[in-house]
Amino acid sequence: MNYKSIFIEKLNAHWKLQIPELQDGSDTKIKEVGKGTGISFDNYSSEYFYYDDSDSAFVFNTPVSAPKTVNTKYARSELREMMGDDKTVNWDWNGRHCLDVEEAVTKIPANGRVMVCQVHGIYPNGDNGPVPLKVIYEGNKKRLAITYKAHPQSYEDQKIYYFDEVEREPEIHNIYTDN
Repeated sequence: MNYKSIFIEKLNAHWKLQIPELQDGSDTKIKEVGKGTGISFDNYSSEYFYYDDSDSAFVFNTPVSAPKTVNTKYARSELREMMGDDKTVNWDWNGRHCLDVEEAVTKIPANGRVMVCQVHGIYPNGDNGPVPLKVIYEGNKKRLAITYKAHPQSYEDQKIYYFDEVEREPEIHNIYTDN
């Protein structure tokens, strides 16, 4: 089975990639690929994002010293699901939302922490909203820290779960909210 072509089709239809590389001619704008950018995932690769045939997996590479977006202090590579053509269309806090991930962290920065997954909300006007789910690999402690926020207006209901003794290729399946 050709997993790459299946993944590429889904990425082109619903996802945008941001990588820690500056757009041509810019000293502040991060490069974007995928939906709404004019650059498709077909045959796209860079040192920051590529398909590894031996693992049938996409690889994200984000050096600590790479360029950053204007609203963050950390370099990152990320996929953003694009729910429609309008940036204000996104998941809301109602219903059931599932995340099924299989990933491996092969290098960690000096602080020992890597944000491996984050679900980011958007307010109805398109501004960035609260982050209901974060998964952080704490390599120095060999554990995953999962922060879950059940309500957009309050941090009082925020919960943190720790999964200790994570060695290689941690697997977490079907983390979901059901309101």
